[in-house]
Order: sequence, then C-alpha cells, then structure tokens
Amino acid sequence: MSRPPDPAFASTGLIGQSGPVTFGARGPLPRPGVAVVYATRTGDAVVLPRRPSGLEVRRYQTWHEVDITRHQDMVQADVRSKVDSMQFRLQAEVTWGVSDPAAIVRYGTTDGVGPVRSQLIDRAWRITRRFDIEQCDAAEEQLQGQFESGTMILEEGITIFRAIIKLHSDAPTAQFQADQRHLRRTGITDQTVHENRTRQERWNAGLERDRIAALKQVATGEDDLLFLFLARHPDQVGSIIEQVGKRREINLSAQTALFDKMVDKGFIQEADIESMRQLLIRPMEQIADSDSSRVLGGAAPPRALEPGTAPAPGAAEPPPSTRAPSADGVVGWVRFDRAPGDQDTP
Repeated sequence: MSRPPDPAFASTGLIGQSGPVTFGARGPLPRPGVAVVYATRTGDAVVLPRRPSGLEVRRYQTWHEVDITRHQDMVQADVRSKVDSMQFRLQAEVTWGVSDPAAIVRYGTTDGVGPVRSQLIDRAWRITRRFDIEQCDAAEEQLQGQFESGTMILEEGITIFRAIIKLHSDAPTAQFQADQRHLRRTGITDQTVHENRTRQERWNAGLERDRIAALKQVATGEDDLLFLFLARHPDQVGSIIEQVGKRREINLSAQTALFDKMVDKGFIQEADIESMRQLLIRPMEQIADSDSSRVLGGAAPPRALEPGTAPAPGAAEPPPSTRAPSADGVVGWVRFDRAPGDQDTP
C-alpha cells in the first residue's frame, strides 16, 4: 500500500529540502518515506541512513531530501496502430516510486511522472504498431501481459511497480465502429447497400427510357424539341434565340453562295436575277398566303414574277393595255420578223 506523499514535497517534487554540509549542520535524520542523499565534492551522490560523522563531513558538500513514497497517476496518450492514420487511446493507472534516491539527485529529477509517461508510451507503441485498429482487445491483452511480467526500473532512479492498461480506439475510429455495429444489428451490410444502389439505378434507367419514349411521341420536329427544351429550361430563351439566329445566318450564306455560283454559270438569266434574289432573301414573304398575312396582321405580299417576265434592268414599264378584246378574244398581234434562211413549215 502506498504511503501518502510528504507535504514537504508538495511544491518541490521528488527533491525536497536541501542544504550545505558543515560541522554544525550535518543534515537531517532519515524518516519514513524520505531518504537523505549527500552529494560529494566530486559530483557523486550517496544515501546515508544516518548523519555523516565528523570525519566524513569534509567529503560531502550538500544534502537533499528525496521522496521515496509510492505514487499513483493516470497516464493518457495516443499510440499508433498498424495504420499510421489510426491510433489507439492509451489509459494507464500506474503505481511507481523512487527506487534509487541517489540517481534522482544525480539527474536532478524533480518530476517523476515525465519519465514514467515516456516509458509507458515507448513500451506501448512497440506493441500496438503490430495490431490493426480493430484488434484493440488483442493489443491490450499483450500490453497488459508485459507490465504484469515484473517491475520496470528506469535509469532515472524510478521503478514502475504496476500498471493497469486500457486501450480504446480514437474518436473517429470509435464512431466508425459504432456505425458498423449499428448496421450489423439492423441487418444492413455492404451487400445490402450494393443491392439497393443497383435497384435504384435500374429504376432511374427505366424512368429515363420512359421520358425518351414520351419525347419521341410529342416531338415531331426541330421546333417541338426547342419548345420542350424551353419548357424545362425557361432561363435559356436568350441562348436558344442566339443559336437559331446563327444557324439561319449560316444557311443564308450557303444559299447566297449557291445563287452567285448559278449566276456565274449562266443558269439564271440576267432579267431574273433581282426577282430571284428577293425570293432568296425573303423566303417567308414569298410563301405567305392571304390567310397567313391576315393572321400576321399585314396585307398579302405580291406574288413572285415568273422567270423571264421581269423587265430588263433600266427599262421602262410598258403601259397597260387599253384595247378591248375582239370577238375571238384576241387583244392584239405581235409581229415577228423572219430571219434569213427560215422556211415556212408545211
């Protein structure tokens, strides 16, 4: 059973009162839980069960009281597992004490918890690094067995008499393991999750096929597709109008190039150039009838001239005929001059 710590060491740690060694003051007497250590003039330190004699006074320079009672402390630390990103949480209830007071004076150790903590962590991680984070119980059992095999004597003059070890997973890993246990209890496994996702993907694929089939029935042309798209994306009206305009500009440019090529090759007569150009530039006006013009709010446009009937460029319009038709419906006669070499057809 550990002895309560001496109040004289409450503020000074393991090394309590100290003083010089003289003939008149040769140091205090040892008492339970306290050892008196004498430091020599050569830098060594010895423990005496009594005050030094008169002949021994010249050998020692100072005296020091050292706490040799048992201490119990709780040490907590994170130690690595087999995977560096996952750590065990170490909790150890340690019983330790000073076993070599002279070493305490030589090293000047005032805090005994520091060396004890370092020794525990060093021993623990050498074992836990061989275990996966899910093997917490096995790592704890092996670590506990090492501390139960005997006391541990440290170089600083401290001995670890007993340690009760507890290992836990770190907070993120513990949460993950708790979630996995919950899934196992509710019957949800990785296979179940995979089957649910596959079933959902098949359902979504069926919905997509139905939407495509419905679109095929509704959309019979490019305009229908445009209106369906705008119904789902009303914010894209501006971009659709811009794309349609660009496409029509491309078509008009191709038609104009074809028209110019036909003129160059002589497929279009000079008298028909202007009328056919108007027909090319204003296709909607040329095909609009009176009914559609009334719907649009305007008068029906003039019909296109037949090829070969347009007046030559710069020629005056012929006056309208005022002659009344004859009894056989003939309005007038046109004279054709006979060319040299022409013969009458029998």
